[in-house]
Amino acid sequence: MKAKEIIEGTPKPRGGYQAFEISHESRSRLAAKFPPKFSDFIGHHITYKRGAKSDQPLPEANTFSVVGYAVNEEGIEALVVEVDGTTVRPDGGTYHITWSLDREAGFKPVASNELLKSGWESVPKINIAATAKFF
Repeated sequence: MKAKEIIEGTPKPRGGYQAFEISHESRSRLAAKFPPKFSDFIGHHITYKRGAKSDQPLPEANTFSVVGYAVNEEGIEALVVEVDGTTVRPDGGTYHITWSLDREAGFKPVASNELLKSGWESVPKINIAATAKFF
């Protein structure tokens, strides 16, 4: 904490993003079904809202299911997720898990958003567990 925050007693809200963190068990099950294609295995969370503040209420959701897959053979893959029955995030993007990527080829996790705009293939539904969290 900074001195001003200690004096005032309340930490200043920090910026980041809200997401649903995937359980370890779900991540392991998905890795067995979708072995990561690229060197950097991400498979950590489903983004809900970018540009959030740490003092904002976390999103609520009850069901999470992987329903799709997309890959750019040059270096990124993502799993499409249905959250409470929809694949569409509040910002209009697609709920997904950045699965793996090749950082040496210049890919970053945010590139999954562009990948999914190009389309994705449906896969048999796989239910997973996740918990809302601020990052």
